[in-house]
Amino acid sequence: MDDLANNNPSATMEEEEEAGIGAKSDDELMESNSIDYDFDEDFHGDESEDEDEDDYDYFASQMESYFDDLDCPTGVEVSVQFSLDDDNKSIQPQNNTQISSSKVVVTDIDDQTQINNNIKELQLISSTTLKEDHNNDHANKANSSGSSSSTTVEAKLFPTFDFVDDIPDHYYFNSKFKPTNKNWTKVIQDEWKSLKTGLPETIFVRVSESRMELLRAVIVGPPGTPYHDGLFTFDCIFCESYPYKPPSVYYYSSGLRINPNLYNNGKVCLSLLGTWEGKNKCENWEPGRSTMLQVLVSIQALILNAQPYFNEPGFEITSATPEGDRASQRYNETALILSFKTMLYTMRNPPMHFKDLVVHHFQNRAQAILVACEAYSKGQALAGSEIINKNQSTETTSGSSKFKTEVSQMMKLLLTSFLQNGYTPNN
Repeated sequence: MDDLANNNPSATMEEEEEAGIGAKSDDELMESNSIDYDFDEDFHGDESEDEDEDDYDYFASQMESYFDDLDCPTGVEVSVQFSLDDDNKSIQPQNNTQISSSKVVVTDIDDQTQINNNIKELQLISSTTLKEDHNNDHANKANSSGSSSSTTVEAKLFPTFDFVDDIPDHYYFNSKFKPTNKNWTKVIQDEWKSLKTGLPETIFVRVSESRMELLRAVIVGPPGTPYHDGLFTFDCIFCESYPYKPPSVYYYSSGLRINPNLYNNGKVCLSLLGTWEGKNKCENWEPGRSTMLQVLVSIQALILNAQPYFNEPGFEITSATPEGDRASQRYNETALILSFKTMLYTMRNPPMHFKDLVVHHFQNRAQAILVACEAYSKGQALAGSEIINKNQSTETTSGSSKFKTEVSQMMKLLLTSFLQNGYTPNN
């Protein structure tokens, strides 16, 4: 946020007002600003109960030797299909190797190259197991009755947390990655579990099975803010030394500076991420305590708030003063228009793996957004105010004439885009 002091959005608005700059055209408005050994239950079925114990000891020795030589990571379930040669009582592995989503079956001890190649696939097993558990939980929830609120319905149709094969257009996709923390995989699994159970209904996350370090999140703008009903996309990466260092986060701005903490170059300014110095120790990243869930919730609650103007360092001293309130309101007007533009960009180019969310969200929220636009354009609500229904107020509150005109123009663009997105107007 270091350059904002020299680029004050509210000051720019004042200068434009004084210069008599009118509303922009539609085109101008759219410009961008454990290992388990599974033995065959019938293995001893044909043997007599008084079989010489030396045979068993020999077999045990063979098995011990086999697994001592097997190069297999900790935590992987290994089953060995074999037969016992009655002539020499040696283990005869069957020439067949199979990898499933839940375990690896290694059955050819002579083909070490094959085994080593299979091990490369093992990194998918932990995520697949968690994915299967997650899908079962989601199916159970979908069959149960629940709230009929829009956010609940949306979360059921599009799970807040899920797995995807890959995210090739992820901002950090080409980053070279080699974990330095030996417990890194378990830490990320714990993060996934935390996200799965702790995400609110207005934050949606997709994680990559093949690239465990990558994560994409879409956050819904909170009501009562100039970001209400908007969808804001963030790409995140768990660093190589995570959790000893915070993750990195990139915001898809479409070239728009909608918030003092969200730069148009994608930088996210947040003390928890180490991109800004927090006033208190608790505001900074604490290894072992801070989580990705905390980061995402902080972005929604602390950055996309009702008065983003005061996020700017030094401006908070004017809070609760007439001058500060006026400047904050002018900033909200600009932020709201830019948030509307972000809606248009998002509908035209939905983030990968989130198209269904984008379509459903704006079909579901289009009416409320248009009602809010009408109230803003008539001066019946301040920018960012929560509009319950179109008849909640008929008296004029305030709002600059420039803002009202721009909202009217944005309303036309939004309606067109909503209709193309499948919105059906209510009578």
